[in-house]
Amino acid sequence: MINLIKFNLLKKSLFSKILRVLPVVFLLSCISQNKANCQLKWDYEWIIALNDEDNPGAIGYKISFNDGKRKLIETRSFNSIGDNNAMICNNEGELLLYANGCEVMDTTGGLVQNGDSINPGDIHDTWCQYGIYPGTQNSMILIHPNFNHYFYLHKDWVQEDGEFGQGVYSYNQLFTEIKLDPIHDYSIENKNLKVDSLRDRQSGYSEAILHENGSDWWIIDYIPKEAGGLRLNYKIDEYGIYLDSETEYENQDAIKRECSAGGQAVFSPRGDLYALYCPFTGIDIFNFNRSTGEFSNHYHFSTSLNETFSGLAFSPNGRFLYVSSGFELHQFDLWADDGDTDQFIRIAQYDGYLDPFPTNFAWMQIGPDCKIYMTSTNGVSSFHVINNPNEKGQDCNFVQHGFELPIRNGPASIPNVPVFRFDGDEVCDPTITSVFDLPIEVVYDLELHPNPTTDDVLVGFPEDLKNGNLYVKSMSGQVIYQQEFDFSGSLKISLGDFETGMYVIEVVSEGKRFVERVVKVD
Repeated sequence: MINLIKFNLLKKSLFSKILRVLPVVFLLSCISQNKANCQLKWDYEWIIALNDEDNPGAIGYKISFNDGKRKLIETRSFNSIGDNNAMICNNEGELLLYANGCEVMDTTGGLVQNGDSINPGDIHDTWCQYGIYPGTQNSMILIHPNFNHYFYLHKDWVQEDGEFGQGVYSYNQLFTEIKLDPIHDYSIENKNLKVDSLRDRQSGYSEAILHENGSDWWIIDYIPKEAGGLRLNYKIDEYGIYLDSETEYENQDAIKRECSAGGQAVFSPRGDLYALYCPFTGIDIFNFNRSTGEFSNHYHFSTSLNETFSGLAFSPNGRFLYVSSGFELHQFDLWADDGDTDQFIRIAQYDGYLDPFPTNFAWMQIGPDCKIYMTSTNGVSSFHVINNPNEKGQDCNFVQHGFELPIRNGPASIPNVPVFRFDGDEVCDPTITSVFDLPIEVVYDLELHPNPTTDDVLVGFPEDLKNGNLYVKSMSGQVIYQQEFDFSGSLKISLGDFETGMYVIEVVSEGKRFVERVVKVD
């Protein structure tokens, strides 16, 4: 029976209509850019990528939520992306960095300087040739509170021989620092560093949320029951990343090894609730304090769905939790009373569609457009979509394989996005619409001479390019120079007054984008 006092506290904390102030980092960004109204868009471009049999690297597509439209933009990637999918955009929503558990790549799809050999070892050597490092919800990219570099958090998988010769595994929590470099813009000096000496982490369940002060971060991780059963609260602040506290987890069965990588942990979009789902035990829900990092008012709901690979997501308004369990999708209503027949209801069963593999139900992520996107455990060319997740029952408008992709997405691949928007009701933008999901062509065939350059650079255009716009951007996506052109052939631009470093030359013409990097030297 539910403890009604705790449950009422949970509902009161979650559904109060207190207007929250914008994070400090966001205010500083808006002020510095002279913008009266703006919203953090660190998650506005996702990326999928698949190894290209005919060319080096991978075919990629950015799923962009910018300019009020959801659209697909074709790109190239150094490698494909599997279930370790981490990314971060700038404040305007342009992709800056992404990683796959094997490498760190930049906005052009190229490798960040020294961005290779993430998670080195036998697992890396076996799987990273395919762009896959095993383990879902094991990595994320967070901006440092001083805004001058990024933390890429990731877990390495270590296989060892057990007492009787059997294979056993453990995970280490590692981090890699991605710094702004005056020549290459992004570079890595320190990588694969242990956060602390603790070992044998739970695979999965890694989640982060912005601190109440708007600049620091809370990161939640676990030691499995068999190794101690601890919840670990890490903090990133001006001093770096460190363990702030460790607590014996309230429901030890939810962090058994059998739950490892099979469930999902999420913060509510407003940041005051936290939920963890193990497919063999059910849902654990807590109040969360973003100022102190404290968990309270534990509430457990048993589901007994027993599917190995499952997902969990809050609705934008925080009323519903969606539970995917392989072949079924359920909705849990936090407003319903314990025992109500509509407290936990089935929304859908898998329709049997093959692409060519089963498009089953797995991990989920809320998008900037307020829809919930769901991946499959197989490499398929679609996402399932909950179009109206704030609505009860069938009104949530769940559509199986409702977002078709031009290439196969990696198995279980969907970004692990931290929670960072808390501006009243504006945790996402429901006005973002689809543009029929048609890709915009991107071809990397700009010719730049000389490259590197001390001053002038000759930009060679494809023969069929007649007019458009040329942009010079910093690696953080800021437009530094812009010029219209109405001829084909080539165009000379001067970088003589630019600081030394790497820049992106981008040409946009008739719905096509052409991109290449150039290095300015002294």
